[in-house]
Amino acid sequence: MGGPARSEKAAKRFTERNWREGPSADKELAGMQKVLRQRIIEKFEEIGKDPRGTDSKKLDEATYRDRVGDYRIVYNVNDKEGKVVITRIRHRREVYRR
Repeated sequence: MGGPARSEKAAKRFTERNWREGPSADKELAGMQKVLRQRIIEKFEEIGKDPRGTDSKKLDEATYRDRVGDYRIVYNVNDKEGKVVITRIRHRREVYRR
């Protein structure tokens, strides 16, 4: 059902800069070292193009996570709007704590 045709449609919708950081993620990103911050922003670009890429793991219906070294990026995918909202960026030992 969700074969190649679906992923091609999704790829077309997620081609522009369709991601944004939520308030928590924005604050977390600002406090990181420049090199790590740049690697994470590069990953944002990848996620914006294909939010369900090969590295991403599905956490629930619309929430995914991706990794950059020891850090995890948690994000929500809105297919109707073709948007990705980055909700958390944290070290792997802290990312799932509330």
